Amino acid sequence: MKNFFPAAAITLLSFLLAVPNATLGHEGGHDLSTADAIERAARVVTTIVDKEQLIQGETLDASWKQVTASGKCQENSEHYLISFDNRDAAKTVYVLLSITGAYKRTNFDGNFSDLRFSAFPLQDCQ
Repeated sequence: MKNFFPAAAITLLSFLLAVPNATLGHEGGHDLSTADAIERAARVVTTIVDKEQLIQGETLDASWKQVTASGKCQENSEHYLISFDNRDAAKTVYVLLSITGAYKRTNFDGNFSDLRFSAFPLQDCQ
């Protein structure tokens, strides 16, 4: 019996150290910084222009390549939503990235109805 408690404690400790703690996954930070997310979203816009991909039935002209990577953004625990305003085209493109930076979707209205973002307007990305 006197060896049972140390053996049980070692077993329990080994188990706790071997099992990842899922609640710590995004606590205190994200896999991609806001600045990196803006840069990645800008590359997405450039790729869409270069490959003449459609966004809601429209292509983006070359003026979109000149749009700076300082848009507006919002994030939740799983996604970044970054906007780029093109005054020449009088449109805004919204790029949705995962928190790790994977490209998800792009549109002109920023409405991704299957996702939850704050009801507040997009903030300046700093």
